[in-house]
Amino acid sequence: MIDSIRTAPLARTLARLLVLTTLLLLGVGGLVTTYRVGMAVPDWPTTFGQTMFSYPLGEMLEDLGRTLEHSHRLLGSVVGLLSIVLLLAVALPAGRQAMTACCVGIGLEVVAVGQLYTQSGSINAGEAVDWAAPAGPFAGAVFVLLAGLMFGSHKGPRALALLTHFAIIGQGILGGTRVLENNVELAFLHGSLAQLVFLIAALTATLVGSVRLVTRSGNADLQRGPFLLSVLTLLAVLGQAVLGAWTRHTGGHVSAGMHAVFALFVLGLVLLLAGRLGALERLTQSSVLGNLRRGLLQLVVVQIVLGVATLVVILVLAGGFNGHVTVAEGILASAHVMVGALLLAAVGRVAVISMGVRLQLSSEPKVESKADSTAMDSSQSLQAGGMA
Repeated sequence: MIDSIRTAPLARTLARLLVLTTLLLLGVGGLVTTYRVGMAVPDWPTTFGQTMFSYPLGEMLEDLGRTLEHSHRLLGSVVGLLSIVLLLAVALPAGRQAMTACCVGIGLEVVAVGQLYTQSGSINAGEAVDWAAPAGPFAGAVFVLLAGLMFGSHKGPRALALLTHFAIIGQGILGGTRVLENNVELAFLHGSLAQLVFLIAALTATLVGSVRLVTRSGNADLQRGPFLLSVLTLLAVLGQAVLGAWTRHTGGHVSAGMHAVFALFVLGLVLLLAGRLGALERLTQSSVLGNLRRGLLQLVVVQIVLGVATLVVILVLAGGFNGHVTVAEGILASAHVMVGALLLAAVGRVAVISMGVRLQLSSEPKVESKADSTAMDSSQSLQAGGMA
């Protein structure tokens, strides 16, 4: 039996654009960490006392650190705005009540941001942030946006888009707090959670797109196995991303060694998962499963090559983790972060597709007769939208 999830083309396009922009944000964030310029702009939410959108381009380009950090903030703002537009796009076909709740919730979030900006003068003067002021409007926004899910159709895609939106907001607040506190531990947490935020955005793009899942009869253990193995692999890749963030923010040889050793464990799991996908591909004759299998293998190979190359550049060219940062290190390390995020998203997508259960996220499901379902070519049993 096959089930599909369908939303408006605009929502699918926005979800994919959000994933792409978030990936670029990860890359720029990787450059910020590599060049150790996380405090190049020492205030937040302003940039040297000005709103980030009004900060002069000439001053932004005066030095590399300021360019990277301010670009990181601007890209983060774009990602946040895209998440808002995605919320509106999935709420639009759900009816007037759902759209009204969405608009009211976003309006309250704007009020919360305004409350934060009104404190920028005192914050820059060294006073603590009064989080109680923006907390009220933001709590109201959360309540209204969640309550809006009760109205209209397309509840599944709207819930996914809302989860992505909240994750992005939380990540932005964490990044700002890291600047205000000038805290390395918060920087590490910010870098680690960035991978999780990307995963949520990527899975949202997959499910808000058009997904078909296999629940054909066959080897029951084979159909259960890929899901359980993919979840284990997903947790392992996420753990490896945390180890990578630890290494990048501390520059310790112990964390680097753990990161390298754990990479072998992740490699083994990915190879096992690719093997199970190959067996399921032969069972279902699904070209999509074949593409996923090949994509996993290609990503893990590229990731290992990038990791080894980055380590060689750091130890040989830079003379160690505390040495001078070279251009090669900046490019390789950031590429390593981005490919790691793509690998995480790919494993997450495998977990979703291999669940082998019917997902009904549309209020108007496509009804197929038993004869039609039986006659459908198994090579068309999976159609996956979102991350390629």
